Amino acid sequence: MECSAFFEQVAKHFRFLFDEYGFAVVYQRTEWGFSNCTMLLQSQYCCIRAARDRGDALLEVGPLSAPGTSLIGPSPWFGLQTVIDYLTGSEVPSVMRVTADLPFDDSRTDWELAQMACAMHPYCDQIFELFREESFRKRQAELEEFRWRGMESLLKKMKNSAHM
Repeated sequence: MECSAFFEQVAKHFRFLFDEYGFAVVYQRTEWGFSNCTMLLQSQYCCIRAARDRGDALLEVGPLSAPGTSLIGPSPWFGLQTVIDYLTGSEVPSVMRVTADLPFDDSRTDWELAQMACAMHPYCDQIFELFREESFRKRQAELEEFRWRGMESLLKKMKNSAHM
């Protein structure tokens, strides 16, 4: 899949971000070796980073101060499912597996992005408030702890399933 097709799919499925919330594309990057792509959207509220990494579509939310590219150490970027789980009061984040039994091509990515857009849209106002700089500074440690509990839970499940 070409990155231009990925960028078009993001724009199509997340049209509501542009139309209802004033987001704009501020960055696009293609990594040629793996066909990985990154697209950064920004509004007055926060940033959203859409990426395709080794065939999987990913969506993360961060404050305006979040760096647009990779970084080492604690990240101010949080996966969409983690954010939704945090906002809805889940004990630990669940793993958003949106992958259907589709080949690694445009149709799979299109389906994954459609699922993420449907999951995100009802929570936009809450998400944008959470990642507003002032709110984010107050709740970042809590969010990071929540994300860490999710990683621990996933590792425990993987360990338990390996022993079966």
